[in-house]
Amino acid sequence: LHLELLSAPELSLYYVGFDVTRPPFDDADVRLAFCHAVDRERIVKVLFKNTVGMAGGVLPAGLPGYDEDLHPYEYDPALARELLTKSSYGSAEALPPVTITVSGYANQIPDYIAAVILDWKQNLGVEVSVRQLEPEVFLYYLEDERDQAFAMGWIADYPSPHNFLGTLFSTGESNNISGYSNPALEDLLVRAAAENDVEARLALYREAERVVVADAPCLPLMYGSNQMLVKPYVSGFVPNPLGVPDLTTVSVNRP
Repeated sequence: LHLELLSAPELSLYYVGFDVTRPPFDDADVRLAFCHAVDRERIVKVLFKNTVGMAGGVLPAGLPGYDEDLHPYEYDPALARELLTKSSYGSAEALPPVTITVSGYANQIPDYIAAVILDWKQNLGVEVSVRQLEPEVFLYYLEDERDQAFAMGWIADYPSPHNFLGTLFSTGESNNISGYSNPALEDLLVRAAAENDVEARLALYREAERVVVADAPCLPLMYGSNQMLVKPYVSGFVPNPLGVPDLTTVSVNRP
């Protein structure tokens, strides 16, 4: 079937979010420590066999405004431990208990989340517990029932940087589960929305992304992809990065 396989990038982001409104992730140094302690490249190569892309920032590759030069949170356990020591907590032992909320049933933890938790344990000495919400209610209850961290994914509703930077990180947005708020980000988003010049607008969005990355309200893990099988007698099919197939150009020519 490999001859029929079609793989295409998806405008999506999978990430671990931090509740920035309460300990220990109310401290940016703790958030950065947890980010630098995770080997995201290994997760992509070993667990996903390179079928997804390692995330740079929060804007996925292929989206207008994507910054290919943005490579935050390099895997650096020594730096991670240094940041934790520098934080207001001073050490892993001084941190309050950390739990991550995930979607799933009966202790079926996604492999990539298990890998993240293992890296936190091995590199920071932090034991992270897992609490599951059933998939049917996960998105509805997550905001009210989230723990200190949570596993989340987002697929673009429309191909604009605002659908990630604004929707996920702007103050008061319903999908801003982290509770993140930064006046500098709000100013850049307002200016970008009012800018008529395309390149100038995208430059503002790239600047906004760097503000978010510096504050680390989340750890971006990977950009998704779509895999599908297309028969040789099907023509005109073009994969859609939003994950919604357009069949208006498709024709079937069976022999």
